[in-house]
Amino acid sequence: ESKISPDFYGLTLDGSKGVHLDNVAMRGNSGTTFASLNSESFGSMYQQLNPKVIIFQYGGNTVPYLKDSLQIKNYSNYLKNHINWVRRKSPDASIIFVGPSDMTTTINGELKSYALLQYLDKVLQQQCISNNVAYWSMFKAMGGENSMSFWVDKKLAASDYTHFTPQGTQIISELFFTALYMDLKSSK
Repeated sequence: ESKISPDFYGLTLDGSKGVHLDNVAMRGNSGTTFASLNSESFGSMYQQLNPKVIIFQYGGNTVPYLKDSLQIKNYSNYLKNHINWVRRKSPDASIIFVGPSDMTTTINGELKSYALLQYLDKVLQQQCISNNVAYWSMFKAMGGENSMSFWVDKKLAASDYTHFTPQGTQIISELFFTALYMDLKSSK
């Protein structure tokens, strides 16, 4: 009971068994804003939730704006700093980074993958591996360079050649789950 409404930053109704999934929605974000969040509130949230696995998925919103390899390396370093900021709040959690999907743009009148996307995928993977972060290449799982056109043709991605349809989301999710399951199974 209060005269003034308290501020709510999140609400969880988790049970005591099974898998619990919490999502920090950051639509349109590049993944480089974590360190600007309130450290005390974020740390308290992570202490309460006590996650065992943290999954990041960033890079896609940045792809159209990356113009050269230096920008990619700088972006990768920014991401590393923000992942480490989150890691300090939950040091016992395993971290998985999901790289960007293939994305298509028009180059000289032809639909092609963004020129630096494959390089971004490679740099992000190297950055993750060197910082003890598991990496899953959605780009490669889709089929690599210029695969988005196939996904659009099969109605698995939207006509913007960037976003998945519900059916495509189902398939890419199953590919991720299968890769994770197989990796975990082989490590036993």
